[in-house]
Amino acid sequence: MTHIELSQEELDLIQAKREEEAAREKAKQDRIQADIVKAKANIAKRIQQSKEQVAAADSYRNDLGIGWRKVTDSHKSTERVYWGGEVVWEETYNYDNVHLENGEYRVSVNMHTIYSRWGRGTERGYRMFLSGPDVVYRYTQKALKKADTLNKKVQECIDAINAREEHKQKKMTAVQTAVSDLKMKFPEAEVVASKDWTRGYGKSAYREFDKLVVRLKNGIELQYEVYSDGSLNRLNVLFGCKDEFALIGALGAIELPSTTEQK
Repeated sequence: MTHIELSQEELDLIQAKREEEAAREKAKQDRIQADIVKAKANIAKRIQQSKEQVAAADSYRNDLGIGWRKVTDSHKSTERVYWGGEVVWEETYNYDNVHLENGEYRVSVNMHTIYSRWGRGTERGYRMFLSGPDVVYRYTQKALKKADTLNKKVQECIDAINAREEHKQKKMTAVQTAVSDLKMKFPEAEVVASKDWTRGYGKSAYREFDKLVVRLKNGIELQYEVYSDGSLNRLNVLFGCKDEFALIGALGAIELPSTTEQK
């Protein structure tokens, strides 16, 4: 076997490459350890935030009073550290998030952050955010701190829903009564109830209303709008004639009852 003697320059070059590789490995391990420390700090922060959120939700539930219940959502998350596209460290942890419910109404308890014009955020503490039936989108974005304010808003929404339902039932009763009355007055006529649309007032371009159509055997059709109190507003009278000349002829053949007393 031939023994090759390396020159001092070659030995120095090998040593330099070994030191360079060792330095790269140390830099790699230092970077990984720094990332692990950061990841563990993120885990600790997230768990602490969870504890604070749960405590805030518990406090708000007590303030809101009877009817509100606590709902806990448990989550599992994993923090990972990558190097060269591969996972070199990971840790899985659990945390909770609490929201409050009262029937169909839900209160999310989140950190309220206000941002300046320069994008700098300032945390103002945990606040309540309400959602549910009749709660408009703009109000769901409102950060609430007082339980009385939130409960009052919920009651306003419930009252508005009940008022609409009461009005709806009243209209249904009015329509049913009007149909019955018209069928008694015109037993041979066809009476049909339906919904229709007409031009509205103010901000509403159109409004829906209850419509009654009375079709007589001679082809004449009367159209009414039904008001909530049961009264009728005549909308139109259709005679079923092909043109105005046929209409004139038909009207000329009608004998109207006299409105004056004969002397």
